[in-house]
Amino acid sequence: MPISAPARPRSTSAASSAQDLAEARSNTRAVLHVIQAIGEYSTAATLIDAALHAIRSAFDLDYGACWMIDKQLQATSFAAEAGNLGAVYDEINRTDHYEKGRGITGRTWAAEELIFVPDLSEIKNSGLVNAARAAGAVSAVSFPFISGGEVIGVLFFFSFQPMCPSEERLDALRNMGILVGQAFGTILTLEREHREQEKLRSAVEQILSVVQTSQMGDLRSEVPDLGGEAIGQIALGLGGLLRKLRESVRGILENAAAVTGSAQHLRHRIADGCALRYHVQRSQRGHSRQPGSVGEYRRRGQRLGRDSGVDP
Repeated sequence: MPISAPARPRSTSAASSAQDLAEARSNTRAVLHVIQAIGEYSTAATLIDAALHAIRSAFDLDYGACWMIDKQLQATSFAAEAGNLGAVYDEINRTDHYEKGRGITGRTWAAEELIFVPDLSEIKNSGLVNAARAAGAVSAVSFPFISGGEVIGVLFFFSFQPMCPSEERLDALRNMGILVGQAFGTILTLEREHREQEKLRSAVEQILSVVQTSQMGDLRSEVPDLGGEAIGQIALGLGGLLRKLRESVRGILENAAAVTGSAQHLRHRIADGCALRYHVQRSQRGHSRQPGSVGEYRRRGQRLGRDSGVDP
């Protein structure tokens, strides 16, 4: 398959000059039409659909399709179309993929350049081309759109009439690929920034939820792993702080429990001491023949301790 066909020779006659001028104006109108069309859309899918319909209309083509580069398959996969070439062709679109260098889309991907096929009958052993020819296609033109230095996808078009474009016309079609690539790259950047903003917003909300819960006295909340970026480092630091706070609170509670146990033990010791003192005093006063229970002595000792200014 030819990478490009010879451009229509430029004539110096007055009639041809007028024809060239008319074509130049047509090319300019076509480019402006496509620019206006693709500038109105803000998603990759709507951009591709608008580009296909605008280029097809502006350059008087009969069918257009976009095949994207599937990085996982390392092949082109059908993505969108403008026009209809029948059920057989649609089935090929759904099932076929083309590796780099194979088929119209694969060769356009490999060449990173416009491919013009003036006569589709020159392409043999291609189910897609055979189906297109059966639907009436005669010629084809295909060009890539590039973003970030790599081919993102391929736009190709069929014509039901023989095509003999000038070099200027082919340049205008090349420019379509450049325009679509630039617009596509801009949309990808905006979509990536939107995803990052949503990710950041979600991360901030998760952190604020943990902070608010902790502020209310509940330190049990765990800070989620938010990655290694700045917000992730903040979450990591907050998680470490909460762990230290939990350890400190746990230590305080354990110390308080120990102090409470020691205080209770001390109260019993004081009560026992006061009971013994009461018993001794009673014995010294001649009441040793009236024994009492230990509990009674303890209760009396507690009263004696309170009378003496000691709180058992």
